[in-house]
Amino acid sequence: MDSMQAAGIIFVWILISSLIFCSHTVGSRIGLNYGRVADNLPPPDEVAKLVQSLKVDHVRIFDANAAVLTAFANTGIRLTICVPNDQIALIGSDHAAGLDRFIKVSTSHSLDVLGSRFPPSAASFSSQWSQSIMQPMLDFLSTTGSFYMLNMYPYLVYQEERSKGVPLDYALIRPSGFFKLDTLNGIRYVSMFDEIVDAVVSAMADLGHGELPIVVSETGWPTVGDESEVGASIENAVTYNTNLVSRINQNPPVGTQLKPGMPLQAFIFALFNEDQKPGPASERNWGLFYPNMAPVYGIDLTA
Repeated sequence: MDSMQAAGIIFVWILISSLIFCSHTVGSRIGLNYGRVADNLPPPDEVAKLVQSLKVDHVRIFDANAAVLTAFANTGIRLTICVPNDQIALIGSDHAAGLDRFIKVSTSHSLDVLGSRFPPSAASFSSQWSQSIMQPMLDFLSTTGSFYMLNMYPYLVYQEERSKGVPLDYALIRPSGFFKLDTLNGIRYVSMFDEIVDAVVSAMADLGHGELPIVVSETGWPTVGDESEVGASIENAVTYNTNLVSRINQNPPVGTQLKPGMPLQAFIFALFNEDQKPGPASERNWGLFYPNMAPVYGIDLTA
């Protein structure tokens, strides 16, 4: 699970088989994050076959590992490639091998860049980031026809808000009768997912870029957690990711309360459990699969 700040990492979208950029609204809207902070994962070529068997055609990787790129070449699977900060200047100075017309560049943002999140219609970016980073970043994304990438973990937000009476169902995208009311426009929110996306929509609109499309670059639910990590379970992971897939793959897209019809794409975190990740138990248990490629639980990513 990633909690990068606004200036974290740049992501490059390429279709490995032909080096042609494809719009994020084409085909399936569900992708997978393929992290490799582990010492027991299968070889990349086996991973590529596993992804193909899942009928997923979008994968996000966290470095430009040659073995991984080779494994996914000519598979038709589109890759989002993370370029570490120390390599950004080099890539920029090389003019990206003449591929600037075909490759979209963006950067992912955690919820930490928001100064206020509720009510969603009044959300804004933190004053620490707003003018110095977010304004020029959004200007760049708009000029280049790119998109805003959002790392969003309702599981983590639930840990903060459950003491305020927010039920688990609200975080699991499972309507239960509970709602949050935006008193500025009368909109009732029945899921944390829509609440967060609309907060980002409003924050971008506040800086003149409410038109930018949104890609949820990381989201998911852990299957195991420490005793203090309420809600981490296989049952809840199945519920959240199943509801997420259904929500994202609706056709035509339903959008959100503030942006009806807006197509969304989401990358589930993560493909595998990663045993070398530090922190609480949940950090090592976000995967859909164990390292031996046995499923942690079953889920239809094309539903």
